[in-house]
Amino acid sequence: MTDWEMEMRSIEKMIAREMNHPELRQWSSEPLDRSLIWLIWSMGASAGLGSALRAAVAAAVYLVHRGLEVHEVERAQPGGGGVSATAVLAGDFFSSKYYLLLAKYGLVSLVGVLSGGVRRVNELKVRRRSWRWEEDPEGYVALCAEIETGVVRGLLRGLSLRDPWPEIVRAAGRGFALVRGGEWGHGGALPSLMDLHVWASTTAEERRALEESEGSGRVRALYAKYNAGDWVTDQLTEVCSSIRSRLASLPRLGAEGLERMCSEWEAAWASWVPVAKER
Repeated sequence: MTDWEMEMRSIEKMIAREMNHPELRQWSSEPLDRSLIWLIWSMGASAGLGSALRAAVAAAVYLVHRGLEVHEVERAQPGGGGVSATAVLAGDFFSSKYYLLLAKYGLVSLVGVLSGGVRRVNELKVRRRSWRWEEDPEGYVALCAEIETGVVRGLLRGLSLRDPWPEIVRAAGRGFALVRGGEWGHGGALPSLMDLHVWASTTAEERRALEESEGSGRVRALYAKYNAGDWVTDQLTEVCSSIRSRLASLPRLGAEGLERMCSEWEAAWASWVPVAKER
């Protein structure tokens, strides 16, 4: 096992320990998103943080992000009408742990910038709830991408990371939006980027079929007609190429982490794309 893998295992154990609670196992039992951890880890490495501080920052930011994500889980599912009290408690429990981790490792200076990121994400999520995505799909895509990396953008400022990091984080936001949205599908409370591609490609008659025949063979045929799965594959390839083109200007560890992030995305989508093509 490489030093990087050992460090990742250490971060995963730290996150699991902080998320552990007997009443919240429903929300803490899912596999951790390694791609997000690699992004945060790379930022810490590029800022010159040592192993222990990199791990603490990665765990802290992940916990904040997961807490915000849990608040949205039920709304994001087809037919989801709201968020349960348990989901709210779980989200608050996870995100509150970042204060303790940052204080324990002497990183209190990051609390303010991460809190600013949390505020920004919540503001954007409120805006997303009423966004008329049918009229402005590109604006909706940009909104989703910024939500995905809102907390990380706060860390970008906290670690004083300069070029090419702002462009890397911007591209990463789109990458996360592409991969995370794949499992929701048309008809969910939140349309995925794949749904938007199909919607923008269809005729008025076909759009009525999308609205009225959720899950039907007609809808699956439309996703196949407009190559929905291939479109996401092409978009993700473009995002990863953009990030990889900037690796040479980063410290070795920072570049290694971003390469692993892209590999995690590609593996995740490769496992999902056969399903996407059958929609």
